[in-house]
Amino acid sequence: MNCPRCSGTLSQVMVSLCRAHTCQACGGAWVPFESCEAVMPRLAELAPEGTPAPLAAAPAKVKCPGCGGDLVPVKAHASGGITVRTCMVCFGRWVDGSELLRTRGQGLLGMIKAMFRRMAPKDKAPKNAPAPGEAEPAAHLRSEESARTETPGQSPTQE
Repeated sequence: MNCPRCSGTLSQVMVSLCRAHTCQACGGAWVPFESCEAVMPRLAELAPEGTPAPLAAAPAKVKCPGCGGDLVPVKAHASGGITVRTCMVCFGRWVDGSELLRTRGQGLLGMIKAMFRRMAPKDKAPKNAPAPGEAEPAAHLRSEESARTETPGQSPTQE
């Protein structure tokens, strides 16, 4: 089986009793569909030891090393936000060596931290803080209070 990025030879490796294939030249990894569930959460184990040689930009169409189908880039949030190329025919996954390097050192703790960062609310303003352009909460309460204490038929502007 040849590497879809550099045409090097892929070597079979075992991760959690499941097979994957790595390229010694570019550091990428091919994970067949039947191994994805066990291997994808443990991608850091496939990360190359050294820094792989820099590759040219990925061609527009990268072909699957397993079946020859097109590999489509997908952002894998469950794997730390790296880009994974998924085959649209056999559903195997290719991860470039540079993307694998981003997973190094993350392990389970890093994945849990990343999950909580993604789940954190985007707006850090306190819940009772006014939105930009709105009156202060106390001013809003004063206008409600005056509306309750005025006599019927009288508007707040007629005082």
